[in-house]
Parts: sequence; structure tokens; C-alpha cells
Amino acid sequence: MLQKSYSIHPLSEGAWSIEMDSVRVFLVAGETSALLIDTGTGGVDLRSAVRECTALPIRAVNTHSHFDHISGNSAFEMIFSHPMEISSLAKAGFKAHPVNDGSGFDLGGRILQVIGVPGHSPGNIALWDAAEGLLFTGDTVLVDQPVLLCLDGASLEAYIRSLSKIIALENDEHGGSLRRIFCSHGEMEANVGTVQRLKKCAEAVDLGKLAAEPVPNNLREFATETTALFGLEGASLLVKMRNAVPEKMVAMKPVNI
Repeated sequence: MLQKSYSIHPLSEGAWSIEMDSVRVFLVAGETSALLIDTGTGGVDLRSAVRECTALPIRAVNTHSHFDHISGNSAFEMIFSHPMEISSLAKAGFKAHPVNDGSGFDLGGRILQVIGVPGHSPGNIALWDAAEGLLFTGDTVLVDQPVLLCLDGASLEAYIRSLSKIIALENDEHGGSLRRIFCSHGEMEANVGTVQRLKKCAEAVDLGKLAAEPVPNNLREFATETTALFGLEGASLLVKMRNAVPEKMVAMKPVNI
């Protein structure tokens, strides 16, 4: 039964956030179709929320396979995810089509490029609207709460590389300029300074230059004896120490879907 409420907030021309509980999803529309970025925790009539914004055909993409980003998948016929997340989606009962780093969703006059940003999870992706300077990062960038690098498949080393990729979008090789960064939890918008602080914090942890802080009660469900909280200049990370680097992101020739 669908009981939870939602609220819709316009972001810019043809882009909206849909807020539910402790997570938000994003909708971006072109001239011929629209893309829903993540589907949230479930229990929400997300299809109705989408239809309040656009009547265009809808595809959905999961930035990664954690439950709070995929639980509304069943309301949509076409789901996409990075290949390294597809097995987890299948275990949750969802079928997804693979989409790789460098591919793009052609919405008609508007393309959202897939950017591989592993770290929080092995197949984490962000969606990049170069023409408008918009980046949708899932859980890779958070402003007012720790980024979790302690769940299965997380990697501090991969996360540092991913943040470097995001920073490079400030003036990307195709002429895009990063203007707005959207987060799935907490404060909705970050900026390049936020990303730089997260990278500085992650690099300090990697070099062993930061002392661990007490894990707050609201994060203890994610903590184990090998998990530690680190903070630096307002950025914070909950890290599973000695975590392995996930296998290299699958790279394919960019295509439009």
C-alpha cells in the first residue's frame, strides 16, 4: 500500500527533485523523454509524482543499488544501472539494463552523461548534464552528513579518484562548466568546494593523518569494529578501514541510449 507522502521542487527548466522521507530522487526532461534518477525507498506513488511534472516517456536509472535508491523500481518498465550493480538489483528482485561510464541518455535536445564514480559502492554513477552544468551524484557527495565508505564494495581509494573526476568537471574537456551539484540526502545542493573538502578529508584518512572520531548513535547501524568516523574542515566520512579497491569500472565507447 502506498502511504508515504512526497513533495516536488523545481530545480531549473525541465528538472525537479522529488522528496520523500530521508531521500530525494531527481527527474530531468528533454524534448522527447525524461529520466528519473533513482526511485527512493518505496511506499510512494512515484509514478504519479513524475506525471505531475511531465507526460513524456520515462526511463529510470539507479545511481547504485542500495535499497533507498531502488525500492520504487517496480513502478517503471525501463531501469538502467551500472553492470557492477546489476547483480545486487537482481537479488532485490529488479531487472536492469546495463549502462556504462561514458554512455549517455538522449532525452531529445538534452543528454545526461553517465560518469563512473565508484567509492560509496563499486558501480556508483553520477549523471552529468554538461549543457546546463548540473551533476546528480547520488550518495557520492553529501554536505551535512558523513559519506558512507563502509558498506559492501566501498573503497576509499576509488572514492578519491572519483572526487577528482567530479572536480575536473568544473571546466570539462567538452566545454561544460559545473554549476550545481545535487545530493540525494540532507542538504540538496553542494558545490565544488564541498567536493574538494571531501577529497582532502579522504586523502588525509588514506595517509593516516586523521584521528578517528566517535561514531554518533544515528550511524551505529553502519559501524563495526573496523569502521571509523573521520572529519576535516566540515567534510566527514565513515570508513571501513583496509577496504579493498573494487575492480576497475567497465569502460566502453560512449553511446546514447
